[in-house]
Amino acid sequence: MANDVKVLKLINGEEIITRLEESSDGFLILEEPRVIQQMPPNASGQVGIGFVPWSICAKLDKVILDNKHVMVILEPKRDMETNYLSGITGLSL
Repeated sequence: MANDVKVLKLINGEEIITRLEESSDGFLILEEPRVIQQMPPNASGQVGIGFVPWSICAKLDKVILDNKHVMVILEPKRDMETNYLSGITGLSL
């Protein structure tokens, strides 16, 4: 699972999309983590999804997270993964 894009559901209810790596000591290394948030409806009433930096003040290149804070690790939907990667790299995929 080296740098695969995953969705993490934390015990506090947050959903995070991130590139994920597992360390040998059981910790998770999150690269460019983003909180998945529901956005207000647009003019046509469609509700969107946004990716917000997990921390506004901290440098988030890599974050080490104890896996005891994670309820489940999931595979992202293809369009979510594509949007996330486009957002962190600036490349259109």
